[in-house]
Amino acid sequence: MKIHTGLLFLFLVAPCWLLGQASNTNIKNSQSALEWFKDAGLGLRIHWGLESQLGISMEHSLINASPAFQKRFFEDLPQSFNPRDFDAKEIAHLAKLAGVQYLVFTVKDKAGFCFWDTKSTSFNIINTPYTKDLLKAYVEAVRAAGLKVGIQFSTEDHHFLYTHDLPVKETAIEELDEEVVESYDGLIEAQCRELFSNYGKIDLLFLKGDRSDLAAKVALELQKDLLITGAALPNWEEHIPAQVKSQSWEVSFSMIDQWSFKARPKARSVQALLSLLIETRAKGGTALFNIGLRPDGGLPKQEEASLREMAAWSFVNAEAIEGVRPWIIHQEGEAWLARKKEATDVYLYLSPEDSWTLGEEHSLILKSVRATKDSKISLLGQATEVPGRSVPPVRYQQEGEQLQVHFTLLHQLYDNGQWPYPIIVKLTRAEPTLTPPIVQTLPPKSQAQNTQLKGFLAKKGDQQDLEYGFEYRRYAKLFSHTNTKWKRTEWVQKTTNGHFGLPLEGLTAGEYEVRALVKNPVLVVPGEILRFSIP
Repeated sequence: MKIHTGLLFLFLVAPCWLLGQASNTNIKNSQSALEWFKDAGLGLRIHWGLESQLGISMEHSLINASPAFQKRFFEDLPQSFNPRDFDAKEIAHLAKLAGVQYLVFTVKDKAGFCFWDTKSTSFNIINTPYTKDLLKAYVEAVRAAGLKVGIQFSTEDHHFLYTHDLPVKETAIEELDEEVVESYDGLIEAQCRELFSNYGKIDLLFLKGDRSDLAAKVALELQKDLLITGAALPNWEEHIPAQVKSQSWEVSFSMIDQWSFKARPKARSVQALLSLLIETRAKGGTALFNIGLRPDGGLPKQEEASLREMAAWSFVNAEAIEGVRPWIIHQEGEAWLARKKEATDVYLYLSPEDSWTLGEEHSLILKSVRATKDSKISLLGQATEVPGRSVPPVRYQQEGEQLQVHFTLLHQLYDNGQWPYPIIVKLTRAEPTLTPPIVQTLPPKSQAQNTQLKGFLAKKGDQQDLEYGFEYRRYAKLFSHTNTKWKRTEWVQKTTNGHFGLPLEGLTAGEYEVRALVKNPVLVVPGEILRFSIP
């Protein structure tokens, strides 16, 4: 790791402009439920259904499908669905080892298939060769493991549309006849009453679909301490916002290139998964990783291996994921930062370029963190004193406004002496050293000869001599493994809060990403990353 001196590149906590998919319902969660959710940090969702027999998309495969395809899906697939290898206890045990605090099981997806013994429709798990209430086994196993019990319920129901001779599509409720709407709502209400009356305490309900308010109303009548996510909270899929409010929010990531089971998937590396988790926690959010089970109910080998590697990492570093809150900035140089809830203990999340090597010393300089006379420093999972070593393996020096941190990995977890995952340095009783500026990226505007990049400086912070600029790059699609580097514009002086912009010429057709930057004598602060297209 290089020692960072001079200008810093910082990602900050900005209590403004929440960009993304915000809550658009009237659902109100209790503060106690929101607090445990914010503390939890990591959840695991089981996204699974009849489509696993084919390895196709759960969300989209019935839309625009031929009548013959839809008929075979609804009538033939249940006859061959037999998840005989489903082991809820083993899944819950492995999830807990991996640092997961709550599980979410898709008890009803958009297709309308139900994984419990429901009296509301014959399109359910009882009418398959499996014949048993799979939800019951799941709830009992997760509860026994000491984890929070979550379910996902879709108020969209393609099977309902199919059986009412209606087009299977993303259907807005206002498009349906009054009698159909009454029947549709009756189905949702009946199913929610079953779910929240027959399975004991459910801690979390992830809702999707236009009738989420109705489902939430019924569920909360029966279990008032229930936390409702999805439609009821700001949430994103495969995208971490750069600037967020202090409220609870969630971002979902698939561990492979499909939400449901895929026979030949492209899998995310464990390094990538941990990077996403760390960034989400540093920004105050909760991460929900997603797996799809095999048609026989077993864990796919790739996802099981990833969870097992995450378990090794979590065994060492769980305290830096659970119960943390954002520091005054998210990232300084190569280090992500967060603090312990209701404390001034700061965690530095440090990722290697390739792997950490046992016995090698590394150093970094921080300018947002100040040690106090009562501060102590450690590397999570490693002894603070090692016999036969005169110099502590982790130490710091406070020189003016610069905190120098030196650390050596001596805790061997793999036989080869390498550790490819982030390590975490903990500094207790730390103090912030600065008030950073707050900047927002605004949507670019295409013009005849160029593209006008735009930003907004909301707060200057406590430094003078500000300048603004932008960074832009080609957009790299998910799982494309394309490494596109940021290109930076010139810097322009900025003396007051408000709007700013620069023209950008020479872009060829395609999709791009852009972020506004504000620089003062010691730091560079970026705004939200936005995507735009050049026709």
